[in-house]
Amino acid sequence: MLSRAGIAPPEGFEAPPTSKPFSRTPKFVPAPPDQPIKTVGLFTSPWVSGSRACGYAGPQHVTVFLRDDRRAATEAKRVVQWKRALARLRSKMRDKARSVGCNAIVGLETWIDLWATDAKGRPGTRLAASGTGAKLEPLEWDSNDWPPRPIRRVDA
Repeated sequence: MLSRAGIAPPEGFEAPPTSKPFSRTPKFVPAPPDQPIKTVGLFTSPWVSGSRACGYAGPQHVTVFLRDDRRAATEAKRVVQWKRALARLRSKMRDKARSVGCNAIVGLETWIDLWATDAKGRPGTRLAASGTGAKLEPLEWDSNDWPPRPIRRVDA
């Protein structure tokens, strides 16, 4: 039997079993507790090239409040405060993703509320981030197939 390319497979060749069709909303499978998630990617795009989402954990949202500090009147001190606040925001988002078993946040949006107040009514700036938690896995391509289609890795 000839393949789509018109070349017969070698003698004794067995085609790999076909995977289940891709679902638009795959079920979320959290990481096993014995395999902790070390790195979490933050992506502004809802799609990450070279990967497919094997599950979603829904929207994730974190905030950081940066209190107005009159003592930090110099521009250099303000820049340091902002860098620390942004680093804290990213760290909180990664921790939130790990807590629900995700290795990525896709569709990340960040925004700033310049006239926010904290619980005690003190003025400041609120930094917020929101995105969808996703479990991404790399794509593998069958070089004998055209057009290319992803192959699901089967771990034995």
